[in-house]
Amino acid sequence: MKNRTFVFVFILMLIPGIALCDAFNVLVYPSNDEISSYIGTFFPTAVLDSATIESKQQRMIADLQKENGEKLAKEYKGEDSSKIKDAKNAFLESDVEKPENPFDVKLVNFGGKAVDKDALVSGDRMLLRYMCLQSGADIILIPIISRLGDFNQMSLYRYSYASDEFSLIFERLSTDSDRFTESSVLRFAPSFIEGRPVLIRLDNLVDGAYVTIDDKDVAVLDNFVFTTSGKHLLEIGALGHSTRLISINAISDSIITFDAKLTSIVYSDLRIESNPSSTVKVNGIELGQTPIILESYSLPLTLRFDKDQYMGKSVGLTENTNKISIDLKPEWMANQDLLKKSKDRFYWSFARTILLFGSKLAVGLFNDGNNKIISSMNIAFNGLLTVSIVDAVGCLVDYFRQTEYISP
Repeated sequence: MKNRTFVFVFILMLIPGIALCDAFNVLVYPSNDEISSYIGTFFPTAVLDSATIESKQQRMIADLQKENGEKLAKEYKGEDSSKIKDAKNAFLESDVEKPENPFDVKLVNFGGKAVDKDALVSGDRMLLRYMCLQSGADIILIPIISRLGDFNQMSLYRYSYASDEFSLIFERLSTDSDRFTESSVLRFAPSFIEGRPVLIRLDNLVDGAYVTIDDKDVAVLDNFVFTTSGKHLLEIGALGHSTRLISINAISDSIITFDAKLTSIVYSDLRIESNPSSTVKVNGIELGQTPIILESYSLPLTLRFDKDQYMGKSVGLTENTNKISIDLKPEWMANQDLLKKSKDRFYWSFARTILLFGSKLAVGLFNDGNNKIISSMNIAFNGLLTVSIVDAVGCLVDYFRQTEYISP
């Protein structure tokens, strides 16, 4: 019995480790930036079917058995019967609770050798299962781009480790593109969600805009957002713009388009000042010399102040206000040599203070109060040390003042 258990443990240790079982692991092979971006943006989590969850549980058990098997093999080498018994029981009782939805989605890599694409496209089950074991993948998405006459043919295959199913889920021909379009998302989305997928294209979306669907933040990729079929409330907003609410009834497996243009909120009477008076540009357009009053503006706003022999300064305005005032620093303050000199002065003063302090301690060892010369030296060192400490503090203050001047 002992020999049979040891042999089984040895065989188990040869099985590749199964990693990341607490996530829904997706392998995109050959690598494809578009498919990976879609997954990373639209599917941070996944709701899995019972077959996939059961498969993950079995793989987690196998992973635990491998770990316990390694411990058992180690105890056999020690030949401590009680430890061997405990390790054997742990190995035989290896079990895990069934994982629960939703799962975090994890893009994994295949660390093995290059794979023949023809073998992948043919659906070679042995090869596909081997790739899943090596990478810990639960599904493999296989994007293939090939030339077909005057056309680029984009094909996307899907393999599920749990069901051992392989199928072509997306195909597209194009004369002017070799990328997988957003419509491919509709084909692999059912691997991640419950319900039927829908993509919403938001034309004229303002840079930096946020989008929520049913009061939940959603990610935006190339002006597309992902949702499921049915009635939803879409909210779009951006800094300096009025918020829009759009009620939609999304049809499954479709791409719908909305004009997401937002109306700018216009503010008035912003007083702009600077010391000294300088030339000011608003969003790159020169307005004149400060002080100046901006009669109307929208957020966000970028102000640029420039004056000869002074360091220019840019200021970003993200909140409504009625006045902004800034100080410009002379160009000489940007001289980095000043900072180095002030730092060197502080280092020298600090080193001198340490030297004087050490000398004072040395003299104090020989000062018994009877030797007038040593007593006089001790008094002198006290005075010098006090002066040196004051100077070191002054140098340190000067150094920090220089850093404030020089920093933009």
